[in-house]
Amino acid sequence: MVFVKTMKSWDGSQFPSYPSGSPESPYSDSGHSQAYRWQCIKIPPSMQGCSFCLTPPRPLRTIVRMKIIADTNTFIAVALNEPEKDYIIQLTEGCDLAAPDVLPFEIGNALTAMMKKGTLPSDDIQRSWEIIQHIPVELRRIDIQSALHIAARFNIYAYDAYFLECAGNLKCPLITLDQGMKRNAGEMGILVLE
Repeated sequence: MVFVKTMKSWDGSQFPSYPSGSPESPYSDSGHSQAYRWQCIKIPPSMQGCSFCLTPPRPLRTIVRMKIIADTNTFIAVALNEPEKDYIIQLTEGCDLAAPDVLPFEIGNALTAMMKKGTLPSDDIQRSWEIIQHIPVELRRIDIQSALHIAARFNIYAYDAYFLECAGNLKCPLITLDQGMKRNAGEMGILVLE
């Protein structure tokens, strides 16, 4: 048995798998990535040790995938099949998603807030969380002091500032459904995907 990492896209389809530590893998083992699911699969002995044993050989070239900072509301929209879902998937297809490491807490808070307002039945909270767990996203540490400076500058909640700080620090575009965050990102020189 060999352990491999697999990734799933927004819609749950599986990306190619690579042996752990494979030089062929375009995905990094570093950081606090939550994008991987470990699976145990049987690989024939003749194929073990091959750096490309789980995928067909690829031409030698470097492919750099664009990294996008995704706001909490984009994950919620996808999980709940909101009208924006297809557009979000289209904008992020072929890209790597990243978010501040507070994302799981903010998603949990958003789901329970929707339940309290009566817009999400309590039975759907766990189902929505499970759907979101299949979306690959790299969780990144943020500079709290910098985020608080952004929050004070725009008079916004720290949780919103975390996403702006993350996008600004990584120099990555941002995807959000929040018009205020789009406006603030523009003032900071952050590209907003629309």
